[in-house]
Amino acid sequence: MQFFNFLLFYPVFMSIYWIVGSIYFYFTREIRYSLNKKPDINVDELEGITFLLACYNESETIEDTLSNVLALKYEKKEIIIINDGSSDNTAELIYKIKENNDFIFVDLQENRGKANALNQGIKQASYDYVMCLDADTIVDQDAPYYMIENFKHDPKLGAVTGNPRIRNKSSILGKIQTIEYASLIGCIKRSQTLAGAVNTISGVFTLFKKVQLSMLATGILI
Repeated sequence: MQFFNFLLFYPVFMSIYWIVGSIYFYFTREIRYSLNKKPDINVDELEGITFLLACYNESETIEDTLSNVLALKYEKKEIIIINDGSSDNTAELIYKIKENNDFIFVDLQENRGKANALNQGIKQASYDYVMCLDADTIVDQDAPYYMIENFKHDPKLGAVTGNPRIRNKSSILGKIQTIEYASLIGCIKRSQTLAGAVNTISGVFTLFKKVQLSMLATGILI
């Protein structure tokens, strides 16, 4: 009977908690963030960020994503692209872009998964902070400033995750993902933030403190 009550009331309780928590977060923090401009940061004190993009058969999106990251006005950035043994022309497209742009390209010949690709990229990262992006992610110009600012307020912080939003909402998959991120995952993470930390981070868009990753036996697990 107790187990039945748990199955019945736990989802109801958590749903109410997530909804109330996300509403509270919206009115107490999100509106304030949307009204504020980019954090006032001294460029001389700005921490450098290494942007990591692991890609596998991303020929349709890698040009837009790489162009977006290259155009970011964040003053101290390093870009590392890792091709995880793509079987399409992803590598050729990256080499072509590299002819006129400055970034590091790690061209792996064998596909061994996203985690391995990111770990290979981290080995070459020069900065103390690494931002892991999916190959179809478009980053807002001010996002790196807001995300790096959080580490100044909490030295124990290991990662700051972004708020993914779906660009293509016209397709069925896009509509499903919009509901997933905006209604479900969004509510859960906003309510978790009020407790001091989120339980999971997004593989789409997350900024890590590199020293924290080095404490993991196998590095990044995404």
